Parts: sequence; structure tokens; C-alpha cells
Amino acid sequence: MRRLGAVLVAALMVVAACSNTDDDDGGGSGGPGESASYADVTTERDDENVPVDQPGVTDDEIRVAGLATLTNDLTNGNFGDIFSGVSAYFEMINQNGGIYGRQLVHEEFDDQLLNAQAAGIELLESEPFAVVGVATSGLAGASPDLVAAGIPVFGWNINQEFDHQRTFFGTRGYLGIGQQPNELVPWLGDEAGLSTLAVLAYGGAAAVQSQVCQQDIVDGIEQFDSAVELGFNDSSLEFGFADVSPQVRQMVDAGVDYVATCMDFQGHATIASEMQRQGLEAVHWLPRAYDPRFMDDFGDLFAGSYVHLMMLSREFEPRPPAMDAFEAWMAETGAGDEQLNELALAGWISADMFVTGLRIAGPDFTREAVIEGLNSLTDYTAQGLTPVIDWTREHDEDANGCQMLLLIEDGEFVPQFTEGDQPYVCVLPGEDGALEVSHEPIQHEDVGLIEMPE
Repeated sequence: MRRLGAVLVAALMVVAACSNTDDDDGGGSGGPGESASYADVTTERDDENVPVDQPGVTDDEIRVAGLATLTNDLTNGNFGDIFSGVSAYFEMINQNGGIYGRQLVHEEFDDQLLNAQAAGIELLESEPFAVVGVATSGLAGASPDLVAAGIPVFGWNINQEFDHQRTFFGTRGYLGIGQQPNELVPWLGDEAGLSTLAVLAYGGAAAVQSQVCQQDIVDGIEQFDSAVELGFNDSSLEFGFADVSPQVRQMVDAGVDYVATCMDFQGHATIASEMQRQGLEAVHWLPRAYDPRFMDDFGDLFAGSYVHLMMLSREFEPRPPAMDAFEAWMAETGAGDEQLNELALAGWISADMFVTGLRIAGPDFTREAVIEGLNSLTDYTAQGLTPVIDWTREHDEDANGCQMLLLIEDGEFVPQFTEGDQPYVCVLPGEDGALEVSHEPIQHEDVGLIEMPE
């Protein structure tokens, strides 16, 4: 189960399938009942312009929308950086002729923290062809209307609403929040020689997702064979809390040496600062910290802690050409080094998924053809930037789950548990609650979608 707070990591067999459609007829690879290969899709013809009667589409443009939490001071999540990644990818496509004779146009919508329903209504009224670039703390209000409208949606899926929806495509694949216990936290604790875990989450009706994440971690500690024990468990803190001294005192008394939260940057940092004040030394598990600004602000505070990432990190070598292209086009569109983070990578990957869907659908593309085409794809990788995603399965089960783990050391993200060209660690339950580990290599093709700026 791939998710923010509970990450099921399993071994993967890559299934490669060929297209049943000839390139000469101008159609895309795959379709309903067929399977498509990502490597084949990246070489599909995309220069033919034919009339298309779809929302957001004219003879010379394809207009899409993005939805992110932009105007809030609570989560400190830099959610808007997902738009930078989308824009960088679209600029790469547009400068190289667009797709099907059309330029890609991106309109941004702000959900203002937890007001996704109102923002979703405004977005729907704009009639985009697709939604590309979603990064929001709360998607429940908008998702029913997006599903009912049959709009393909692409984004950084920290939300339960991405699961079990054939029209939603998350950069992390299947999440499964609240459906299976977290294997990674107990396994990592054992690897790091830790013994006593504290789990903290936000309380209140507006933070159900945080609490479900917390429960997944607790279930993992209780169900899997691990030396890690649960020493403290709390979900009483509200967004924007300032005082966590009582909780930390209890953590000290419990002998905590390992901390996991289902919180944003600011919440976790407030806890870590109080821990430092009270002299509590512990290793943190950080599921949302892959960000240069986080490192600048909090690197010293979290030295020796682990960041997990559901995509390839920029620090891993050897890197695929797509990573160089991501960095180059981010610079080309004016993004600074501080924006080279998980959210921007998620935007780039979201845009790649969308363009891949267009290529499978062919020049007479429709929303439904994009959705059906992607759902036939068995080996999606964003040209090496994600573990392999099998979209014939990833809406309802975790067909992969592999991820990267990074150690915060001397102000840097340092990849851990890697083997050669295998950056991803894959933890899965074995017999009798034991946990087993395997690795997955980078999968990419040096062809097709990726172009460097001149």
C-alpha cells in the first residue's frame, strides 16, 4: 500500500507488453482490453492535428487545470511547487512543437487549505480537458464532482480519494490509506537499531487523514515481527499548535528513541524543537521532507533522521536523462534550486502521465480515451523517475510499493539501502509477521518524451 502515512512496499515483477495498434494509422498504443508498453508509447506519432470536440480543446491548444493549496500559513507544505513541475514539463513539450499540433496550457486554482469543494466548482466551471497537478490537504469536497464529470486527474496523491477511482492517477500509484498496516516504520526501526516509537497526529474532524495514517503505523508496530515497541501515541494536537511540552515529557519518560508523525513540516519541526529543548534524542521518520527549504530550515534539527520518497531522488547515481531534463527545464522556466523538491517532481511526473495518456489515445483523443489508455499501461516509470507503476492494477492494489530512503547527513539527503543501480527498497510481510526486503532498479528508455532546452 503506497501512502503518506502507511506505506506498503512489495516486490515487483515488471510486465512488458506491446501495442496492438499500428503506428501508421495515427492511433495510440493500447486501449480497452489491451495492454500498452510505456517504451512504445514514448515513440508514438504526436504531430497529426485533427478536429477534436472535447472540453478545453481548440485547434491550437489543450487547456488543463491544476488544484493546489497555495494560500495558507498552517501546513507550510510548498504545495504550489507542483505547478512549477507541470509548467516545466509543458514548456518542454511546447517548445518542441506541442502535441497533435496543439500547445499545452495550464490554469491554476487555489483550494485555500481545506476549501477544495469551492475551488473544485470553480475549476469545473472553467471546463478543462483534464486536471494536471493536484496537491491539496483535503480533496474529499472536490473529488465526487471530478469523478462524475469523467475528467482525468493527475497529482501528488496524499489523499484517500485517489484510490479506487479509474479516472485518478497519482504519482505514488495506489495509496490504500487505512486498509493495511505500515510495514516500513517497524522495518526501518529494526535496521536503525531503534526500540521505542512515538506516533503523533493531528486531532479533530478536519484531520481524519492524519489519524488514519497514525493508526496504520500503530497497526504495523503491533502486527509485524519487530523489536520496535509503541511507547507513546497521541492525536490531540491541532493545526498550528505551539506547545507540545507535555507530550514530549511523556515521550522522555517512555524512553522514546524513534518518532513518526502524520503531519506537515511545521508540526513535525515544532515537535523536534521541543524534543531538543528537553534533551530527547531520537531518529525521525519523515514522509514529506524531500525539499531543499526543509533542509535549509531544519536540517540540523533532523540530522540522522530518515526521509522516505516515492520517486527517484536527485541525489542518486546513476541518474536517468529524465532527471537532468527535469532540472534543466525547471531552470528554463525560472524555478530556483529551492523548488527542486518532491512537489515539483510530482508535477513533472503528473504532466508526463497526462502526455503519455494523450499519446496512447492518439490524435483524435478524448477524455475517456486518455483514461482507458493509461489504464492499459503496465510499466509506467516517467522515464526512470518512479518505480514501475502498473495502471491495470494500481487503482485497487499495490503492485509495487518500492520507495527510496534518504538519511539527513551534513545538510544533505543521502540515499540509503541502495544496491548498484537499484535505488528502491521494497519491504513486504513474509510468513508469521516477519518482514523481508528486496530492491528494484531504475527502469527507463532514452527515447521519446525527454528533450533538453537549447
